[in-house]
Amino acid sequence: MDEYKGYITIGEMAEKLDVSKPRIHQLIDAINAKDETVKSGRVSLISPDLADRIEKRQLAGKEHIVSNADRLKEALQNRIESYTEENNKLTKELTEANDTIQIISHENDLLKRANIELANRIDDLKKQLDSKDEQLRAKDEQINMANQLTDQAQRLQAESQTKQKLLEEHKGLWSRLFGN
Repeated sequence: MDEYKGYITIGEMAEKLDVSKPRIHQLIDAINAKDETVKSGRVSLISPDLADRIEKRQLAGKEHIVSNADRLKEALQNRIESYTEENNKLTKELTEANDTIQIISHENDLLKRANIELANRIDDLKKQLDSKDEQLRAKDEQINMANQLTDQAQRLQAESQTKQKLLEEHKGLWSRLFGN
């Protein structure tokens, strides 16, 4: 067994690398070294050179996995930062929108109050107009009555003047007749 001095079993190699025996077989297949293993009874032996190559392959795989994990971690971190920025931006926009809504709501309340005040003022003015209309109707009636009285007075004046003329004419006739 001296010719296999320094050789180790697949199980020992698996223990050394903290992997399973099937993983050692996968690594041997991956570096195309299946025919470099030696059978000693029921045990497969690995030369020190092959053991070094298997170990390098395993470490390279781990480095690749670690490298991929680091890249994934960095990509995830970038995505998280991007989502966080987007979330912060949306939160700010939402806050601004809420502030705007509150301002608009307050202005809307003020406009409602102003509208109610204007409606009340309009009602008051309508009442004043109704009162003025009633006063104007009363004045119109007074004017009509005054016009009727004026007409009546003018008619009476005209009749009186007519009677006066007639009296004067009759007086002149009587005076001529009776010489007064």
